[in-house]
Amino acid sequence: MKKLFYLILAVVLMAACNRTPVPVEPKDGGDSEETADAGIRSYFRGSAYQGDISAMDDDLEDAIKDFFPLGAGMGEAQILFVGENDIKAKSPALLRAIANDAFIVFPAYEGVSEDFAQMGVDLDIATIEGDEYAPLFYCYCGLGQGFTYTMWASEADMLEPEDDGTSSWTEAEWNKLVEANKQYADEDGALDELEDDDLNYFESRMSAFVGWLEDVMQEQMETKSTYATEIKGKLENLGKRYTQSFTYSLNEKIDKGTLCDPDYLNASSSLDVDIRVFPVYKQSSNGDQSGDYYIIVSKVIPHNQEMWQPRANYHGACCNRLYGFWFEEMNVATSLLNRDGSSISEIDYFERPIPENKNQSKQYSNGKSISLGGSLNAGVGDVAGLSAGAGFSVGATWSSSTSYELSTIEYTANSSSPSTVKYRYYTNNIKLKDDWDNQTKINENFPTTARSDFYANSNWTWHVGSVKDNDTSTKFKLRTKIDITFASWYHWRAASEYDSNKKTYKKDLPAVEWTVGAPSRVSWGIIALKNASNYEMSHVMVYDQNNKVVDVLSNSFSKDQVAKVSLPVGKYSVKFDLIDGNSQRKFGSYVYNNVTVHQGADEKSASVEISTIDAVKQ
Repeated sequence: MKKLFYLILAVVLMAACNRTPVPVEPKDGGDSEETADAGIRSYFRGSAYQGDISAMDDDLEDAIKDFFPLGAGMGEAQILFVGENDIKAKSPALLRAIANDAFIVFPAYEGVSEDFAQMGVDLDIATIEGDEYAPLFYCYCGLGQGFTYTMWASEADMLEPEDDGTSSWTEAEWNKLVEANKQYADEDGALDELEDDDLNYFESRMSAFVGWLEDVMQEQMETKSTYATEIKGKLENLGKRYTQSFTYSLNEKIDKGTLCDPDYLNASSSLDVDIRVFPVYKQSSNGDQSGDYYIIVSKVIPHNQEMWQPRANYHGACCNRLYGFWFEEMNVATSLLNRDGSSISEIDYFERPIPENKNQSKQYSNGKSISLGGSLNAGVGDVAGLSAGAGFSVGATWSSSTSYELSTIEYTANSSSPSTVKYRYYTNNIKLKDDWDNQTKINENFPTTARSDFYANSNWTWHVGSVKDNDTSTKFKLRTKIDITFASWYHWRAASEYDSNKKTYKKDLPAVEWTVGAPSRVSWGIIALKNASNYEMSHVMVYDQNNKVVDVLSNSFSKDQVAKVSLPVGKYSVKFDLIDGNSQRKFGSYVYNNVTVHQGADEKSASVEISTIDAVKQ
């Protein structure tokens, strides 16, 4: 039955698919819009390992094998498809792949987060309310922004569509639906010869995944080159990315008029959520400004172009017009909550949502620069509370510039509740009229944005003042809830128009939740060692109380220059050599013991200043 449904679904979706018998090379090495088209077969061009994925659906397993043709070993592949047995085995090759920042794809099973935790990986994978959607697989990569991807399958997509919401379509109705769509698939009605090139359900989903994968791999390459740099002045590479893709279908059987055969509107599409979170912690020395800061960059993309299926049909004495489905409304609510779903007690906005008010020009330049003063830590903290790839800085900035147009979409924003940002996007200028004598104007009065993809961009910054220094356990939950409404208009006539019917269809997408990676909240300070001698100071090394090396400075410092080292609060020893700058002959080795590092609200107050004069020669 499942195979039959996929075959029928391929027929229904044919009008939205392109005939592409060979792989299409993405522009610029990874254009996500080019590769994510559900009608284009996008093969992954890198190396892949295919382990035990037998727990996945047979058709999904076949699609994986087809779309990832270049095989490699577990330790060498760019992307690994692994199953429960592979993960529980914790093989050195798998651990090496994780350490090398490969993308790990695995099915959902009970205890998967615990199994990854045993390998030292804290999974920030999405959860979803109810049982309407089931995860097909997860994808994880730990580098930098911690790329994650969840492919969900709607149970509704797996079942036969229903005509009135209660009873399933009969086989005869389905056959009539297929025949009706064959008439309008193309001008010649040549549907049969194209069927073999259409993508089925899992193939289209896998093609979109390949597009996402190659896009973020390009971003990963750029991130690797700058990720370990000092955070002062730059936070862009220290965030985490949370993505979600929903699919939905509308299958509408239109009531037939007198002397008319029934008509059908049917379409399937998707909606993508892409949220980036940049976590920062201000230490308690900053007073009432201390706490977590979460810079949020949100992008929601409804792919409306695939929903637009207008037609003009003739049935004997009747001329029928079908307009639909066009975008009518979308509501997006994004919240930051405690892990148990309750409201956070001390949450406010450091930067309010933008764009927040209606802009009559409809041209938006979402350029924003956020400056964070004081002593702070940026980047997601690990289980020890230290920051992965980042550290301590006195002041930092984040900037983003996004230009886009919503020429025919209105919107309002409601951020009256400090824990939830609500956006409403809608069309209100659709004029339902038609020129019956000119069928070429079938898109008349339906603005482009209402029948094509658009980008809903926004950003803001939350401040949570309830967290404290050295807290390594408190994390919060990011929650997004979206509903989207489409509309259709059907009218028909014989000698004159005798009936018209506009309908709306609301799709309530289930809420999706992620555990947000928290910033390091470890207290930090600065050791500022001044070279007060006439020699060069070199080989500066810092030891903790267990005589373990915690930092090494490779460069040398001339007279009156200062060597600065950022460290967690505590006691340290600093060792260095004094050398002749010309001959490089070592004059002596010195140590400065029991240097106490403390935090402060600015660089001066956060620094303990010491000098070579007070060091002891060894």
